[in-house]
Amino acid sequence: MPDNNYIKILPTVPPIITTFPKYANLLSIIGNYEETLPWIFNNYINLFCCPLKAGSNLIFLDFLDGGLFDDICPYINLQTLEKDLLKTYKPSFIDFLINSIDLKYYVYLKLDTFDLPHYTTFGKKHFCHPVFIIGYDKKDSEFIICDNFSGKQGVYGQEKASFSQMQLAFDNSLIFDNPREITKVRLLNFVKPPYKYNFNINKVVHAISDYLFSIDRSNKFHYTDYNPRHNNLIYGIQCYEEIINYLKNGCTDIRIFHLLHQHKYVMLLRIEFMVKNGYLLKNAGEIYQQYKTIESQAKIVLKLFIKYLIAHKPEISDRIIEILTSLSLNEKLVLNRILEVLIT
Repeated sequence: MPDNNYIKILPTVPPIITTFPKYANLLSIIGNYEETLPWIFNNYINLFCCPLKAGSNLIFLDFLDGGLFDDICPYINLQTLEKDLLKTYKPSFIDFLINSIDLKYYVYLKLDTFDLPHYTTFGKKHFCHPVFIIGYDKKDSEFIICDNFSGKQGVYGQEKASFSQMQLAFDNSLIFDNPREITKVRLLNFVKPPYKYNFNINKVVHAISDYLFSIDRSNKFHYTDYNPRHNNLIYGIQCYEEIINYLKNGCTDIRIFHLLHQHKYVMLLRIEFMVKNGYLLKNAGEIYQQYKTIESQAKIVLKLFIKYLIAHKPEISDRIIEILTSLSLNEKLVLNRILEVLIT
């Protein structure tokens, strides 16, 4: 049995969204606690897509809300430090990480992946990238880190990095010229808010309506728009058209189809939650089965796209487009049925 003085790993669970670490890291923490389900199911409803870069034909697909730092999650106590402060931390950066974990803080900061295994840039290219640290093993002098590791084809999971590798990755991250790459260290721990956080059915109705009408009444990017790609945002159900157009132009980004499937998966879990808690009663079983079919079809699309990346056969791409077109129509029908029940 491991000595508790030598090994400590903070609690995490497999997250329900893994396409991007900003969701996976947060949900791996709060997913431990059933009381967080109302917050989770109040979010992750609307989607947006935009050019990957200004003027690019490539697109980026994402949830509109629910990221680790996009919104204030009431179950997370977040503290932000400047990385410069850690340069003077005695005796070392390694001790800072160990002490933070001992105080039940998960640590999130950008490190140079040139020095970290499990990344394709290891030993080849200096690249600053966020790393999520959840534990340590003093006996083997290793930290437990989480990410969508490129060495695992981008699958989210846990790996280990030695103390010396982490120290080098920290030291080398300080030489990057772009301050956005180096400055922030974020400490996160789970907290219970001093109030009961409730499921907000009105917010869910508005978000589903926005998704169906391909709008964003939350104006998420209105006041903080520093990114040129946000000038050409597409929302909600209209994202299907953009994905189809991107596929016709030779799409190679599997994250789009991972996120599309996980959007359906989380919506299915939300429907189950609403049925269980008495929000969705009329035709509940039928609605659930109809949306289960949509989730299953989105999973088939993901599997077909993996085949397409290997074989590059146009008939596979044509089949994906056919399913996506059908998905768009069927999802509209089911979500409208859900709104009718929730509003009446």
